[in-house]
Amino acid sequence: MAITLKAESPRWVLLLVWTVSTLLGFVLFTVPIFPLFLLDRGLWGYLVWSAAGALVGLLIGTVVGYSQRRVLPPHLAWAASWTWATALGWAIGGSLAVTMYGGITGLNRGELGLVGGALLGPVGGVGIGVGQWLLLRRHLPAAGWWIVATVGAWGAGAVSTGLLLTALWPLILRREPILAWLIWCIVVPYAGLPGLLTGLLWRKLVGRSTNQPTPP
Repeated sequence: MAITLKAESPRWVLLLVWTVSTLLGFVLFTVPIFPLFLLDRGLWGYLVWSAAGALVGLLIGTVVGYSQRRVLPPHLAWAASWTWATALGWAIGGSLAVTMYGGITGLNRGELGLVGGALLGPVGGVGIGVGQWLLLRRHLPAAGWWIVATVGAWGAGAVSTGLLLTALWPLILRREPILAWLIWCIVVPYAGLPGLLTGLLWRKLVGRSTNQPTPP
């Protein structure tokens, strides 16, 4: 049964939901995936990582998509499908990012590096954007820009995290007692900024659009 939204959510609510859901989705995704990084690398290892990234991404993306779907403008008749488009996007993005992580660390003796870490966000963003684009392209004439916006948002999060990590690196090397807080300071911009930026761009690219006829 479809859920009827009675009124359009205020913009600050949309931004809050978009930001928090993306941030929590990223954290919940890494928790079950992280133990896989301890496994021996090899062809079967990469296949397992890729499949696990897709499965976990699908589950987490369903939660993220449902949260975002609840604050979409009520006049969008296709909004009910946003949950599944987002779940598909997170599945694709999760598979790509985890496989890429395995490839980089496998070739670099277990080290990811700042450049590799910065690339994981945009690569995952490609998958998320493509999954959502598969829905948007049937209703919006300029839906391709959503992929660009999603990749750019995750890229901005990755770059800001890289800069913050560089600034905090001396404290991390000294193993300061505030290390746990430093880690959270690194995680928040990596996933929180993409959520905020895509929320801001939503109304610009999608939110004010009327329902368009489905192309043949």
